Amino acid sequence: TVPISFLKSKKLIAKYLVKRPKPSEHLIARANIDELKKFLISPSPIYYYQSNQPLRKNSTPYKKGFKIGVLEVGCDAIIDPFVDLRKNIQVLGGSYSTRLSFLKLFVHRLNQYDPDIPIIVIDPEGRLSEELSRIFPRLHYYHLSKAPFGVNILEDPLDTSILAEILTDTLIQSKENKNVKTILETALNLAYTKLKRPTVKLVYKILDDIKSKSYPPYMDEDTRKYIEKLEYLYNKHQTSFTLVLKGLKKIIDNPDLYEMIKMTTITFSDTIKNGGITLFSIPAKDLGEDIASLLSSIILMKLFKLVNNSGKSVVVVCNEFQMFKGEQLIKTVLKQAKLSGLYIVLSHQNMNQIDQ
Repeated sequence: TVPISFLKSKKLIAKYLVKRPKPSEHLIARANIDELKKFLISPSPIYYYQSNQPLRKNSTPYKKGFKIGVLEVGCDAIIDPFVDLRKNIQVLGGSYSTRLSFLKLFVHRLNQYDPDIPIIVIDPEGRLSEELSRIFPRLHYYHLSKAPFGVNILEDPLDTSILAEILTDTLIQSKENKNVKTILETALNLAYTKLKRPTVKLVYKILDDIKSKSYPPYMDEDTRKYIEKLEYLYNKHQTSFTLVLKGLKKIIDNPDLYEMIKMTTITFSDTIKNGGITLFSIPAKDLGEDIASLLSSIILMKLFKLVNNSGKSVVVVCNEFQMFKGEQLIKTVLKQAKLSGLYIVLSHQNMNQIDQ
């Protein structure tokens, strides 16, 4: 038997319950058993315990969360959206089917818990979004062949330096990444002085004109500044310059691919404003890993910028996270996203897939 005065001691009750993992083993006299059960069936005996505060009485199990699985000790694993989603969540698993099942359950439980929370899945592998599309009757499903959409990869970037790095990591993949990135960033800056929504063809033309020295003789000050820098880069790093042209030409010469990335055909702000589930399926098996990585990274960048200005909380599930490129983008998102209301769930096989 345990005296009621013992139960009132926060530290002692925590120690007592932890020592006995099975609630059925607790022998408690002179206490309200029904009330105590609410604590005993929680995922951890001290789940409702907060330092410097008394135990919460009359707590309903899972009132502030939802069940996501069962722990090895037999207790339910609970996710509290108001606590756990305030941090980035990393999902690791050697078995893809196991991670897939967990992510499907996570999206289902979170949507069930609050249908108004925008949940956006970016899936460069394809299977997760395809299976989720079968589960939920009402959602926004964007698939490059089944439900085609377009994204202008150069429109309204978070920063030209970040965009140049993403393009370098996906299209060029050169050992001379630093020079390639500088060339791309300068060409992008020049393109934005001409158009608010430039295209890959415009950037290619700018670089090709520098190579053939056929740019216009009359230029404003900003244009001249960027052209002079590009001239210097061409004379200094011709190999890198040629690599950039080849990488951009690879997109331009593919009509179907270019059609996908020349114009944005969806309203990203609606995916946030309307809530519910939105799926972006960008299967690498159909597009190639470099293009799937490019589009996935661009969509993440666009969402981060939109959420940062919207004041609304959004959960983004990044499947096969190792395919998301751009070190500056990843660091910026992981460090600053939660401050603006963007909560990231990263899923991949193991820690060796991504560097520090």
